[in-house]
Amino acid sequence: MPPIPFWQGLDALLRESRADILRRERESAGRIYAYSVGGSRVSLERSACALHRALPGSYVTAMELTDMPFPVVLAVVSEEAWSAYAVHHRVQHHAGGYESVAVDAAASEDYGRWRHDIIEGNNL
Repeated sequence: MPPIPFWQGLDALLRESRADILRRERESAGRIYAYSVGGSRVSLERSACALHRALPGSYVTAMELTDMPFPVVLAVVSEEAWSAYAVHHRVQHHAGGYESVAVDAAASEDYGRWRHDIIEGNNL
């Protein structure tokens, strides 16, 4: 499990950018969006699913957020793991300070099943 400073950084990211992040996830199933948080990289929803497929050792969980009617699923990897993965992929650096990598879009059915299993495993 990531350390406390990670969770504080994630909280700040979600407070400031949650709407933009979730919009990106709805609009672009063929990319992993990764955000730098406390020495780690975090991805949410479809990006989390793709990141977990690409780096199976990633930490995956679901969280209930204030003012959200549904849990949000996230995957976390170390900066080192992300950097090793990025060496072999074309990484785009975005003005908002996050990065993205093109991937094969996971079938909606596969993503839905994966997401359901994560949420059920967290008893949310």
